[in-house]
Amino acid sequence: MMTIYPIEGTPFWDFPPNFLPPQAYQAATEEFLTAPATGDPQTIALNYIRQHAGDFGLTTGDLNNFIVTDKYVSEESGITNIYLQQTFAGLPIADAVLNANVLSNGQIVSLGTDFVAGLPTAGFVPTPQISQEDAVLAFANAAGISVSEPVSTTSIGVGIEQGSVLNNAEISLDPIPAKLQYVPNASGGVELAWQVIVRRPNGQWFDGSVAAEGDRLGQVIRISDWSANASYNVFPVPLKDPAEGGRSIVVDPQDAIASPFGWHDADGIVGPEFLDTQGNNVHAQDDLNGDDFGGTRPFGNLGLNFNPPLTIPGPPLANLNAGILQAFYAANVAHDVSMHYGFTEAAGNFQTKNYSSKGQGNDHVLLDTQDPISFNNAFMATPPEGQSPMLTMGLIPTFVPFRDVALDNVTTWHEFFHGVSNRLTGGPKNATP
Repeated sequence: MMTIYPIEGTPFWDFPPNFLPPQAYQAATEEFLTAPATGDPQTIALNYIRQHAGDFGLTTGDLNNFIVTDKYVSEESGITNIYLQQTFAGLPIADAVLNANVLSNGQIVSLGTDFVAGLPTAGFVPTPQISQEDAVLAFANAAGISVSEPVSTTSIGVGIEQGSVLNNAEISLDPIPAKLQYVPNASGGVELAWQVIVRRPNGQWFDGSVAAEGDRLGQVIRISDWSANASYNVFPVPLKDPAEGGRSIVVDPQDAIASPFGWHDADGIVGPEFLDTQGNNVHAQDDLNGDDFGGTRPFGNLGLNFNPPLTIPGPPLANLNAGILQAFYAANVAHDVSMHYGFTEAAGNFQTKNYSSKGQGNDHVLLDTQDPISFNNAFMATPPEGQSPMLTMGLIPTFVPFRDVALDNVTTWHEFFHGVSNRLTGGPKNATP
């Protein structure tokens, strides 16, 4: 999800919303989507979605044009994570992504796609009607940025994307990459656009798309801010657990006093140091093998937009990232709330960096989920200030399939506040409750 709001704090500017292609998703609920198979995980995933294309609102022809943007194996779980970006006329389509997760034995855990359906297969040649320079100036004008100097070009790209690097210090602190892409629209098609990357002095870092042809020529038709507006698809407060309500997107839920640089900061400077479930207050990951060294973490992309799949009831492995994200969210909420009730940096709260220079720091919460040592349990182990506490969460076997404790906010809060009471009872340097 991308959050749209006026750039540069101009509330009168009616910025156009992004259109995101329809999302289709399947995850295992009892077993897995497929039986074990041999061969390349990417081929296994593509064969599956082509056989079930109609279930995803696609045809087999819609699955022929893509590039592989990422493909890696999670060391702890052995899952191959595959990310494909759809292309049209040789150019990438923004936000049109297919993600598949395949076990080492070839079983598919989950598969989701935002591919655009029904695009023509031939006859289109990308022909922009405005230049990269004009696109950058159009972006600046829409954003209310005053420009008195011309845009200069450092390098001129070749090839179908025509990617170039432009410069204008009034618009961006960095050189401005610009290249052609397609952007999905509400009619079900795509529009040719110049993608421009702009970093502003106030910390905002924009990935924007300016229409390069058609009725909206020169208009900003898509935007994402890489440096702000983190979003999380979670069971939000005051929900206690999944039984009380469904997930929803929460945007920038951090408290401005307790976490002034957001939940993904590590150095007290504007801009996240982590794009996964790590930050100044909490490092959350799975610990499937119980070694306490941490495993995989959900990735929020450059815009910190976290939306892992969740199926209830469903096997814990398929919901692994949803549980990690939920626990990360709940523990950060507990951190922010407790600061307003006296668990401050001076009182020994849990932070890597103490922004006030009071207290010792270097003691963010290490949060492990689906840890076999906490089967049917959860616990918080809290050493003295300067050492990270360990919040460990397991699975509940009384549910079928097993329930991930990390999905319950109350469990995370219960354990987190054991750590708060331990630090406050005897003081930060004395961990004895």
